[in-house]
Parts: sequence; structure tokens; C-alpha cells
Amino acid sequence: MPIEIAIIDDQISYLQDFISYFEESDKFNCLFVAESSQELWFKFETIDITNLRFLLVDILLVEESGLDIVAKIHRQYPHIEIIMLSVVEDADALIKAFGSGATGYLTKTNNFEVITAHLTIALNGGAALSPTMARKLVHYFKPREFERGKMRPRTVQVLHFLAEGWSYKMIAHNMGITVDGVRFHIKEIYRSLNVQSKPQAVRKYLDGDY
Repeated sequence: MPIEIAIIDDQISYLQDFISYFEESDKFNCLFVAESSQELWFKFETIDITNLRFLLVDILLVEESGLDIVAKIHRQYPHIEIIMLSVVEDADALIKAFGSGATGYLTKTNNFEVITAHLTIALNGGAALSPTMARKLVHYFKPREFERGKMRPRTVQVLHFLAEGWSYKMIAHNMGITVDGVRFHIKEIYRSLNVQSKPQAVRKYLDGDY
């Protein structure tokens, strides 16, 4: 019995190509396609998705970021594995997607054989990740080494929480310090990394450049 998959993408031509390809597949069956989050929720309510295994979600939707709907889908339909599709290999988007419940991140391509191969890997217990994104993910979670003269471990911990999208208040609560204490560490992060903003600091952290 074919594995049921679905996709949300606001590019009609891409959806048409997707449907055409998977109509010929013996392994996967495209249960439905959706052009918007509104249409996606409607189909979730009107179609039997009990056996839906994979939902491919385009990140750059016009109406709403695909990243913003991942957590909602994961919370309401935990049996569905969410695979992000993106035209760029963005480490920040990768970490946010996985933190929200996604289990895969693929570069958007009309070469559906590649997507099929990654879905097959996921079926066998692997991760649906392009090689570049897999390296970024491994790099993000590998233990950091702290050199003498660089940021202190507590300061790097603050930077780690920033990279995960935590607020100052959440960081303070988790670390048992005040919000002003968090601000002190952030000033130290900016000074040590020679940056002027949080996105710049997070980028250096994800790249291991600190």
C-alpha cells in the first residue's frame, strides 16, 4: 500500500508537477495539495488523514511563513512527519523548523526523484535532510570547545538560547539570573564577536565563528 504524502505550496506550477510525478509512483500516493494554510486546514477537516505520513511544507508561502504553521500542525497532528522545502539552505530556518517539530529539510527542486529518495530514507529511520543541511545540523549540536580568552561558558550559554529564539525573560528564568544579567552577557557577546545585532551574533554562533 503506497505511503500517503501531501504538500502545501503556493506555486501552482510546482504543485501540478508534483501531482503528475507522484501519480506514477508505486511507493507514494499524493493524498492532496494545498496552496495556502487556509486550504490546508480545510483539507485536514474534510479528508481522512489518518494514514498521512509526510507533509511537505514550503517555507516561503506568500500568505504565511511555512515555519509559522509547523508548530500548529505538529501539535494537532503529531503522527504527521513534516518536511520543510526551501529554495535556500538556511541554518537559522533549519533550527527553527526542527525546534517547531519538523523532521526534515530539503532544498526545493523539480527533481522529485531526489525528494522520493529522501522520503525513503525517512521511512527507514533516517532524516530527510540534504547533505549540506545535515552538516549544518551536526555542527549546531556538536559540543563546543571553549578557548581561554574567549567568551565564558555562561555567556556562550546565553548565545545558545538566543540562537534558539528564546526571549530575555526566558533566558533569565532558565539560568537563574536577572534580565539585566542577560543584557550584560549579550553586551559581552557583541563585544567578543565584534557584531552589532542579535542576528549577526547568532549567525556567527551557528557557523562556529566565536
